[in-house]
Amino acid sequence: MRSIFYAVNDHAGFTINSDTSSTSTDLLSGYSLIRGKDVDRTRLRNFIQQLNTKSKLELFRFLQSRVDTDNYLRWLSGAVLTGNFDGFHQNYTWYEKIKSGKYGILPWDYEGTWGGTVMEHELTPILFVFRGITDLPDDCWHFAVSVNNIRS
Repeated sequence: MRSIFYAVNDHAGFTINSDTSSTSTDLLSGYSLIRGKDVDRTRLRNFIQQLNTKSKLELFRFLQSRVDTDNYLRWLSGAVLTGNFDGFHQNYTWYEKIKSGKYGILPWDYEGTWGGTVMEHELTPILFVFRGITDLPDDCWHFAVSVNNIRS
């Protein structure tokens, strides 16, 4: 792996909020670089910026070229099926593969998923809402649905 980032707090995400005065360094404020160099931070920052600026078809092609979609869809399925309330805004590992240059994702820090409380809310499967809890741009959800439809 070329780089490994932990999503360590609620600032981790893939959406640029136009309501704030975010600078390019703020895009990575929710990530901790575990393995890699400054150039890997720059590459992730550029990835997030491009996710938020491409049109639908461009975004589809961009995601195919930069994200291991099989890995992402498996992670997403696991997160949904386990009711991983805590894993969309933080508590995942984002890594870049050397050979393909594609990003992959792994779950991390699942203690909140298996019960207990988070921010004074009891965790139950009912708390989990599939749409709206993640910071991925809406078009990424359409991409996931399109990939699944193509494979069906």
